[in-house]
Amino acid sequence: MPSWKEPTDKMILSVFKKHGLPYSEDSYSEYLWTGKHVNLNLVYRFDLNEAMGDAYHEVAHYMLASKTARKFPDFGLGNAPESSGYKKRKFSYDFVDKQEFQCTALEFDLMLEDGAPKNYLLFMLKTRCWHYSDIKTFKKIYIQACKRSRRDISLERLNTLTSILKTIIR
Repeated sequence: MPSWKEPTDKMILSVFKKHGLPYSEDSYSEYLWTGKHVNLNLVYRFDLNEAMGDAYHEVAHYMLASKTARKFPDFGLGNAPESSGYKKRKFSYDFVDKQEFQCTALEFDLMLEDGAPKNYLLFMLKTRCWHYSDIKTFKKIYIQACKRSRRDISLERLNTLTSILKTIIR
């Protein structure tokens, strides 16, 4: 991965390429994940720091999604800020909440694996970690996410993430 000081379009696209997610710059869908590809028009709706986080978030969703869920817009989870909301959900609310918790944990693991500096992770954790009220819960969700996505559980990355989280969760 290139330097993390200032995310670029090229860095964001490299995240999708590395993990095998197709994307389109010509999509006019209201969904970030159309059921076929990532809609880059929605990825770039915010600044590049937020777009970088969205890229990893979509990769994490893709890694956690079943083959069936990958066929649905927004993986059938609905209620994404850019989608039409609850009526688009294909799965139960409990499943969606569990998926979102695991997705966020996996998102940060992927960023750390790709060399994200601690200050970037701290920034992203502050904006995205409303899911976690304690470190024990985060660790449990992290392990579940790694197992579901068939990733090796990295104690080094887990310890780094929990040490950063400790500065947020009091």
